[in-house]
Amino acid sequence: MLEPLKQKKKDGTSYERPPEIEAWLKKLETVEVAEQLRQFATLSRKSIG
Repeated sequence: MLEPLKQKKKDGTSYERPPEIEAWLKKLETVEVAEQLRQFATLSRKSIG
């Protein structure tokens, strides 16, 4: 389960993630950790070269 952001704005209200980020993070939670690491490693190699 996603934790809400902890920092607050100057007016005391909490920061919120944009809806598209929330949706992406929820989708990411359904992927096994090993698969997440594999995908991140693949993306990292692509960005280097």
